[in-house]
Amino acid sequence: MTCKFVIVVGYYMHLKYEHTLLTAIFAFGLAVALSIMLAMIAIYTNF
Repeated sequence: MTCKFVIVVGYYMHLKYEHTLLTAIFAFGLAVALSIMLAMIAIYTNF
């Protein structure tokens, strides 16, 4: 899932040619999604 996100954002959306702020926005979104996923896994495995 993470690899696919990086490939789609980096290659198909031509993010390497855009401003650095856009890269930071997508990286922040990825970090939020991963942290939510890890939190949900931790919640459901402990209870």
